Amino acid sequence: MIWVGVDLLLGNNNSKGLPDDLNRLGSEFGATAQANFEEGPEAMQESDLRTGAHLGERVAKIAAQIKAGRRDVA
Repeated sequence: MIWVGVDLLLGNNNSKGLPDDLNRLGSEFGATAQANFEEGPEAMQESDLRTGAHLGERVAKIAAQIKAGRRDVA
């Protein structure tokens, strides 16, 4: 197994951070999302969905590198 992390700095966690920043919840281990309890998953932040898409692209890229026989994947 190869662990593929998000590779993004923490997003909306300082005075210059914005809710639209990727990785706004600051996960280092995978994509996370948050919606208000009464609104349900339909109310997820667009930036959380984009963070998930970024991670998916990263996993696909690394999988292609491994399939090609590269040992220096990043």
